[in-house]
Amino acid sequence: MKVLIGSYKENIYEVEIDNKKDKIVSNNKIIDAVKPSYIMEFNNLSYLYLKDNVQYIKIGDEDLLLTHPAAHISHDNANNVIYVSFYHDGLLKVLSKKNNKWEISETLQYKDNSHIHYAEFIEDINLVGVCDLGDDKFFLYEYSNEHLNLVANYEFEEGVGPRHFVANGNLIYVINELKPSVSILKYKNSSLELVDNIELVDGAGSAIRMTKDKKYLYAAVRFSNYLYAFEVKENGLLNVIQKVHTKGDHPRDFNLIYDDKYLLVANMNSNNLSLFKLNNGRLYLTDHNYQFNAGASIICIK
Repeated sequence: MKVLIGSYKENIYEVEIDNKKDKIVSNNKIIDAVKPSYIMEFNNLSYLYLKDNVQYIKIGDEDLLLTHPAAHISHDNANNVIYVSFYHDGLLKVLSKKNNKWEISETLQYKDNSHIHYAEFIEDINLVGVCDLGDDKFFLYEYSNEHLNLVANYEFEEGVGPRHFVANGNLIYVINELKPSVSILKYKNSSLELVDNIELVDGAGSAIRMTKDKKYLYAAVRFSNYLYAFEVKENGLLNVIQKVHTKGDHPRDFNLIYDDKYLLVANMNSNNLSLFKLNNGRLYLTDHNYQFNAGASIICIK
């Protein structure tokens, strides 16, 4: 397996971890790019980047002009499309492949105060989830006939700021940025309802991840710089089992790597990586002194 990290400033790196010593031992630049702020495993590797201060996406060997500054990308394997979220302009763009080339096939414009931060296909319910951090809404769409069709939406309290999510069955776990918390939404009969909301420490919620076996969930809060570990109960509700400091400043992203053996954190402002080893869901710090410039996006690929 390979661990790749995109920097908020420049370049994409492969990071090597010593499995015996549980330490980060090296990083090697694999791609020259300006601000590859989000990376994903698709067509080998796809990522956002800037060229002459203009936003592009690299998809395999193709470079597609996006124009507006983008925040997140994801690939929908079921429909073979890519969703691009645009925070500043409140847009969601759908990219599809036609005549062997990727192109923008649909653009959704949201409200003036909208900040679309995350969109991803949810396989268990065959719908696309979208977080609007600015307008405090979560949307579900069906992708059919090459269009996104609204199925349901949930409106949070003003100023909550839904940022990212993970899903398990018909339950959707949303991390909120502006009022750090994890909200559990339940999708049933074409509607969404709030099941529970767990408040986190003050700061700004960032990333959220779930183990492959769906037994544990993790959430990060910037500024106060904490990680939360949750046990996922049989009914899908969460039980806090741990709260640990990231040993750095501004955990913009973290990810579970090496088949959930480790959790790796990119502390963007302090320019360091922190490595935790997992044991029954709990986090045990093994390294935090490894320097890395403005880590922003972490993936683990085969």
